[in-house]
Amino acid sequence: MAYYRKTNRAAKPARKEPVNTGSPVLNRSAAESPRDKRPAEGRIKPSRTADKAGTGKGSGFSSSGKADVATRFRTWLSGESAKIAPLPLKKKLQYIADYYWLWILGMVTVVSLSGYIVYRAFFTVKDYWFYAIFANTMEDAGNHSRIWEDFVDYAGYDTSQKNVVFNAASYFDPTVVSGTANSYFQAFVAVAEAGDLDIVTMGRKSLEAVGSSGRLLDLRLDSCREICSRYADRLIYCEPVDESYSDEPVPIGIDISDSRLVTRYHVYSSDCALGISSHTQRLDEAERFLDFLFEAPE
Repeated sequence: MAYYRKTNRAAKPARKEPVNTGSPVLNRSAAESPRDKRPAEGRIKPSRTADKAGTGKGSGFSSSGKADVATRFRTWLSGESAKIAPLPLKKKLQYIADYYWLWILGMVTVVSLSGYIVYRAFFTVKDYWFYAIFANTMEDAGNHSRIWEDFVDYAGYDTSQKNVVFNAASYFDPTVVSGTANSYFQAFVAVAEAGDLDIVTMGRKSLEAVGSSGRLLDLRLDSCREICSRYADRLIYCEPVDESYSDEPVPIGIDISDSRLVTRYHVYSSDCALGISSHTQRLDEAERFLDFLFEAPE
C-alpha cells in the first residue's frame, strides 16, 4: 500500500483577467507587452539609417538637414539684423566687435592663409639658376648682398624667371657627431639630396668630413674632367667612409682660400674650400661660379 505525505501547500490563485481601466498602457494585449521585443503585427519598426529614397530620415547629414541648417542661419541673421537695425552706426559696430570679433578674426585668418597658399602655388618662382651655401660665416653673403649682386650681374641671370639663392645662415661642424645633429645640418642634407644645392663652401677640414660621407661630387668623373684639370693644383681629397666605393683618396673639393671670396668679399678670413653637391643638376653653373671667383675682372 502506498502512502502519500500530506502537505500544506496552498493552491495557486487563479489568474485574473485584465481589467479595463481605461489606460492604454494597462490595456495592452500580451502581444504588445514590453517584455516581448518583437514588433507586433502591423507595426513599423523605425530605421536607424537614412532611407535610400532621400527623405532625410535616419542618421547622417541629409539634404533636408542642410536645408534646415540654412533655414536656421537665415532666421538667426534676420533676427540679428532686426536687433541692430534701430541702433546708430557706432553702436552697430560696437555690437559686432563685442560679440563677433572671434568669428571675424577667424575669417580674416582663413582668407589670408588661402591667399598666401594660392600665391605661393601659382605666382612665386620655384626653380633655381644657382643655389649656394656659405657655411659657418658671420659675414653678409646672403641674397641681395654685394657678392650676390655681383655674381648675378656676372652670370646675366634674370631673377624674375628663376631664383639665385645664397644661404649664409648655416652653422654646423661635420667633423664631430654632435655637429651633424643640429637643424642647420639637417637642412643642408635636405637641400642637397633634393637636388637643389649646387655648391657649398666651408673650412677645409669640414669640407673633407662632408665629402667622406658621399655628399660631394667625385671630381674624377667624366662630367668633371674640365674642372679637375683646371684646378688640379687646388684639389682637396678625402677618405670615403664607404670603402667599397674607393680604397684611395677621392678629390671632392677645391681650395679657394686665395679667391675673391676671401680677398674681396671677406666671407672667410682664410682656409676655405668649395665642394660641388653630388646631386647637383647644374654643374655648368657651379663651374661658372668658380670662374667668377678666380677669373672675373675686378
